[in-house]
Amino acid sequence: MLKQEQIQECQSKFNLSYHVNFAHICQQLVGFENKDVLEVGGSLPPDFVFDYLGVKSWIGIETPDYEKSLEETGGITHTGTIIKDIKNISNCKFNNQPEGKYKFYLENIEDLPEEYYNQYDLIFSIATFEHIHKLPLALDKMFLALKPGGKLFSMFAPIWSAYDGHHLPNLVDKQGKKFHFGDSPIPPWGHLLMSPPEMYSYLCQFTDKETANLMVYYIYHSPHINRLFTEDYLAYINQSSFITDKIDLIFTHPIDLEIKSKLEHFYPGRKYFQNNGILLICGKQEEKNLLQSDQQQPDNIKKEIDIMDNSNLSASSKLICIDLGCGTHKAEDFIGVDVVAADGVDVIANLNGYFPFPDNSVDFIKAHDIIEHLPDRIHTMNEIWRILKPDGIVDISVPSTDGRGAFQDPTHVSFWNINSFMYYCQEFPPYLAGCQSHYGFKGEFSIVSIEEIHSPNQVIHVHAVLKAIKSEENNYPLNLRNINLIIFPDWSQSMEVIFEQLVNLCQAIIDHPKSREITLLIDTQNTNLEDTQFLLADVLLNLCYEENIEANNDNSPEFNLLKTNSPEEYKGLLPVLHSRIILEGENKEFINQIGLEQLPSHTIEELKPASLLVIAI
Repeated sequence: MLKQEQIQECQSKFNLSYHVNFAHICQQLVGFENKDVLEVGGSLPPDFVFDYLGVKSWIGIETPDYEKSLEETGGITHTGTIIKDIKNISNCKFNNQPEGKYKFYLENIEDLPEEYYNQYDLIFSIATFEHIHKLPLALDKMFLALKPGGKLFSMFAPIWSAYDGHHLPNLVDKQGKKFHFGDSPIPPWGHLLMSPPEMYSYLCQFTDKETANLMVYYIYHSPHINRLFTEDYLAYINQSSFITDKIDLIFTHPIDLEIKSKLEHFYPGRKYFQNNGILLICGKQEEKNLLQSDQQQPDNIKKEIDIMDNSNLSASSKLICIDLGCGTHKAEDFIGVDVVAADGVDVIANLNGYFPFPDNSVDFIKAHDIIEHLPDRIHTMNEIWRILKPDGIVDISVPSTDGRGAFQDPTHVSFWNINSFMYYCQEFPPYLAGCQSHYGFKGEFSIVSIEEIHSPNQVIHVHAVLKAIKSEENNYPLNLRNINLIIFPDWSQSMEVIFEQLVNLCQAIIDHPKSREITLLIDTQNTNLEDTQFLLADVLLNLCYEENIEANNDNSPEFNLLKTNSPEEYKGLLPVLHSRIILEGENKEFINQIGLEQLPSHTIEELKPASLLVIAI
């Protein structure tokens, strides 16, 4: 096992650099011992991987134009990698499978053939993803290459949205002046703020025209970097089949507010410019979990179905309370949210993106020692406000810059003190107005309480309890109950067909003996929310008139329309959903996209009184 004190020894012994550091991190977080490993984008030497990492077998894959790629991207040729010893490239192809525990191929991961599927416990990839153009295909191939339960560990930098994402290679101009991406006249984020002609004109101030022209080619036109932004990587990873354990935005670089404002203006929707790279750990689901998911599906012939009694149901009341960054210490009766799987974590999510809950769905948020780990403070407060119901409460505890706690932890990436909350609360109108008009804050809070709490070692926390201020007129809260059902109508059908389906389903729910405990969520993807509101009103009015049912009765079930901004938001609903009701016409594409495999499904017939003898209530 590679030890901390052996890192420098291995770097010197094998003529390696950053690969050793990240191999040590991977060993700490995932582990190498007795594993079949596929290295994507490298060829670490056999003595290192067997003697220091303790792997069972190792296969390295490197792009066929590796040296050309290094030349055009300012990379470092590691003399310790075995690629320097390759004499005959034809011997390093997928169709040539030599004997032994160590193999190396000069191929692209996108071309991985089927015989390599389900072979590896771990994929190790360092400084490679920023060079892959067909990243979705590459992620698919890596997923297929892993055994069930296998992990992907990847660190990649610098990416295009970073301050030095231009990847300028080593160059020497006619005057003998040397340039490379760590030492060049290009200002931070200059490659994003200037067009190619503007960059050429700018560089001509520092070098000859021929060298300036070559620099512009490498920055904007070289095929050896993919020029993806942080948001692109996060989206591709989210769209892949992997289950994400950890995504960290790493190697952050200070950014001037004026530059950040310009970048956000030039690139609408882009927010993450400070991180130089990304650290990713994700995995492939265990086969036994897949089997367990299958076993959860209803079998109407062989066994009784208790459609309204689920011992694993985590929400037993109307209040939806979530614990952000819960770790292994989730508050009782809360939905635990964290970026890494652990005991008590119900929802695995990267909070740098959309928080995994629909608008107006949460009653109470506990956010203790978490928001300092999220880089974008405006995004964090926007997302907290978005998911809270009107008058919903957030309980925040965060290390203050007035003490040592804010700065002592190397994983803290945003900094707060008691004055920080002035920008989000109605008690300070000038600060709130400026934050809304100039900084992108979309919400409004009211202060319930705010105080400083002093701890040993000169650590100070701000404890802020805030209430979300929203107009209920335009914010429709999800009123979840003990039993929450969901449907996904295919809105491309005629309204008459959907109307009939909803009448039948709503009637079955109203007639159910536990109707007062039921909420039905109606997904409204691919349709106009206003139209669906009128349709649902027509359905319920029809039932009221024909069946003499009282509307807005506490003993009646709840019917809520559900509109999400991202499929990611369904992650937060899964712990409180009992089952999906199957319709004749469903939005099957969206159901598959959001991954409801573990959620039981039932037909309308199983809800009707005639079926109650079959269904144990």
